[in-house]
Amino acid sequence: MSEKKYYTVKVGRETGIFESWEECQKQIINFSGAVYKKFTDLKAAKDFLNTKEEENSSDDLSGLHAYVDGSFSNSLQETGYGAVILYNGEIKHTISGKSKKYIDMRNVAGELFATGMAAKWALDNGYKEITIHHDYTGISAWAKGEWKTKQEGTINYKNYIESLKEQIEIKFIKVKSHSGDLYNDMADELAKKAIDIID
Repeated sequence: MSEKKYYTVKVGRETGIFESWEECQKQIINFSGAVYKKFTDLKAAKDFLNTKEEENSSDDLSGLHAYVDGSFSNSLQETGYGAVILYNGEIKHTISGKSKKYIDMRNVAGELFATGMAAKWALDNGYKEITIHHDYTGISAWAKGEWKTKQEGTINYKNYIESLKEQIEIKFIKVKSHSGDLYNDMADELAKKAIDIID
């Protein structure tokens, strides 16, 4: 049986502790400066709600940014992907989905899909620059040609990113996975929910 989860919204449309991701999401999407965190312990969730406002763990988020992540289900043999897109620190859009392509790459495939989808969203919405925050080094290394692309998934990913370069500038920032980074955790949650993984 999975652990019960609590989503504390400290800054949002409504603040408080919510017991579903869907309710939490309603309070933070398109809300400037939203602050939230997921807990499995109710006391910790209450403590976070009642403590003074902390500094955002993310660095400068001016301009367009996307946090991306991927997940993998052994039972479904399917990869999930998630992206959180922000403009000037405000959540503008979220992306999630699943695929059975490149499953030999497991969750990394999901992160590749999320990056491609985020870049396409930026382009489709008229942006000329996006910064991708990712927790797997290959996301930037393959795109920049620092790692060799040997698998179909990485070859197609690099070619796709290359095809966008004249239309949009794509920057990359490596983040530490599962480190409490709000938006990285949110992207991870989206990727897991896409393939019905509940942790």
